[in-house]
Amino acid sequence: MGLRLHGLAYLLPHNIEGDFSIVVQSQLLHAGAENPVDDPQFGKYPLLIARLEQLLPDQWAREQDPTPRGLEAHLEDAIAPVLQVRRVVALIALVIVPATWLLARTFMGPWASLLAAFLAATSVLHLFMSQQARPHGASGPLVALAVVACLRLLKRGDILSYLLAGVAAALAMGALQSGFAVGFSIVAACLFVVRREGLETAWRPLLPLAVILASLPLFYPFVLSDRPDAPGSQLEFVEGGIRQAGHFLQYRFFNGHGFLAIAESMWSFDTPIAILMPVGLLAWLLTRRRAGAWDKWRELAVVMAYVGPYILVIGMYQRTFERFVIPLLPFFICLAVYGLVQFGRFLEARLPRPAFRAAAAAGALAFVVVPGAMAAKFSYLRGKADTETEAAQYLVEHTEPGDRIYSLPLHLIPLLTTEEGVRVDRIFAPPHYPTSPYWWSYQFRMPESSKTGPRYSIFQIPIWSEKHRSHLNARPVEYLRSLRANWFVIEAYEQGRHHAELHAIHSALMRMKSAEHVARFSPDSDPEWTEMPMTHGGIVAVQNPHFYWRLFRARAYGPVVDVFRMRK
Repeated sequence: MGLRLHGLAYLLPHNIEGDFSIVVQSQLLHAGAENPVDDPQFGKYPLLIARLEQLLPDQWAREQDPTPRGLEAHLEDAIAPVLQVRRVVALIALVIVPATWLLARTFMGPWASLLAAFLAATSVLHLFMSQQARPHGASGPLVALAVVACLRLLKRGDILSYLLAGVAAALAMGALQSGFAVGFSIVAACLFVVRREGLETAWRPLLPLAVILASLPLFYPFVLSDRPDAPGSQLEFVEGGIRQAGHFLQYRFFNGHGFLAIAESMWSFDTPIAILMPVGLLAWLLTRRRAGAWDKWRELAVVMAYVGPYILVIGMYQRTFERFVIPLLPFFICLAVYGLVQFGRFLEARLPRPAFRAAAAAGALAFVVVPGAMAAKFSYLRGKADTETEAAQYLVEHTEPGDRIYSLPLHLIPLLTTEEGVRVDRIFAPPHYPTSPYWWSYQFRMPESSKTGPRYSIFQIPIWSEKHRSHLNARPVEYLRSLRANWFVIEAYEQGRHHAELHAIHSALMRMKSAEHVARFSPDSDPEWTEMPMTHGGIVAVQNPHFYWRLFRARAYGPVVDVFRMRK
């Protein structure tokens, strides 16, 4: 629990996850919006997490406090709504530990299952996503729990097991749309049970179906909305793919490249597990013909009824990101531990006892101590000041009153902005962003009388409109000079959002004699090692440095930030 709850406020409020739909859902539900389905973010994800967060105190009410207060208090108030959503996700994400243990106990002994639960608890890939206000860190554990419920159904076949399978599946589906894939495991379990128990029980599969259907109004109200034009209310089969509430599944990307992304995600984020997975697969292939090896074939069929279709779909899809792998983690971990157990038995039968003990100690170091230490360091880094906060402190120490500071949209500086900065940015910021750029929008909503202490003339570089982007790309030096800036605070990585504009800005600043590169704040101990951000993910793992190795070398968390001072 400590690993997932420590550092929950990382990068807040200045660098919120780009996929902030659940935060918007929370805002709309707490406000009692009359037609929340009209908001384009409301139907992007099902509402399980937002419904649970709605049961907690309304953190958005903090913005109604007119009491004058300084930076630290405003940061705390701005963080609170997002932090509460993250906390709900993190608490649901803890389910991965018992779910993995129960899954492993179906196929392995208690000690092996305990190791599987430990690897689930210390999985860096899961930690990476389970502290975000997005559904993926919660969805994977609930999927594993649903498959475990299907295994219980297979074993017992009683009415309670049917109902539990329905409830667990409804929760998985309520967290993320991909949770509907657990329906394959329910069908497989039901077929085995009905065949074993007889046709007089053939009505019982209607029980989990009824539970799932009953949950739809709660988790998918936008699909059932009587407003057919509401975002998220329907699937749209358009040329080249399928659209639903901001998601666009494009047929042309089904080319098999996703399998590489799956392998790279595991290798990069959870190297010990990735090393053991092929060992587990090889061990199963070599032992499957032994007596008793197929005693659990029905259980394996129920598991593979989910794993097979899911891994096939995301493996075929080129735009598979590391977060898509989360639902597979418990199954990959069980495969890895099975491989370790079988390899241990192989060595025990062939090595002298002293040599086997040495090998066992090395295995414990590699697959227990290392994952635990890396998970602890990850949690530690997310709990300390990030690189953008370090850049803000540099500005506090080096700027003069009245200096004009420009930063990139969506990468804001965690300092209080002057009234002019908030007002000018209101002109350029897109009207369809209710919560992002989050720190800027919070300051815009708060009355000026509530802000005390130092204020800084911080502006977003205006690149929202086509007019400004065209000017920047055509004459970048002239454009930057027209801003009359004293400082620029820029993310070093150019290939993310607005990459053409970022490249133009960087190139111009490096060419301008009046621009001095005075500081770089990198999460890495060597600031020149890479310019890749270490933030919320969303970049296919094959484009990133090896995350485990980077985590070992890292000194902080956040993007690589460059600070330029303009000479007078």
